[in-house]
Amino acid sequence: MRIILLLALFCFVGIPAICQPTLNDIHDRIKENQLADKEFNWKLFGTLNFEVAGTQNSGEFRLNVEKGTTVRMYLISQTDCIPYFDVRDPQTRYVFGSSDRASLETDIEGFKAITALYTYEQNASMNIRFGVRWGCPKMLRTKLKLLVFYNKDN
Repeated sequence: MRIILLLALFCFVGIPAICQPTLNDIHDRIKENQLADKEFNWKLFGTLNFEVAGTQNSGEFRLNVEKGTTVRMYLISQTDCIPYFDVRDPQTRYVFGSSDRASLETDIEGFKAITALYTYEQNASMNIRFGVRWGCPKMLRTKLKLLVFYNKDN
């Protein structure tokens, strides 16, 4: 009887915990799907990682892009907070990000995913900032991953 009870408990409690995807699993799935896109020849620049700690609720990075480059970003996190990313020019003017009307936000197996893209008409320097909005009591130790893809027109 105990064996049956243990098996039943394992089946209903243990298996879902084992099958729960991680942030890295979602990252890998998005990366594979984006690189498999037949319409565009996306290349992965890399993944920017950030974890909210103390009063620092966002990470900042800089990248340079060439004229005619389309940049697509995916921000993924597992949080009850509001994640965001934005790209600004060197004069801190907003260029694109999760605030765009054309950006998409979805839920992937309990993880939040936001994507937006932009095509640069001139050589540019991108100031990338991403994190979670202030005011969320559960923001500490929130882990975020920002995947940066690009496609250069020839």
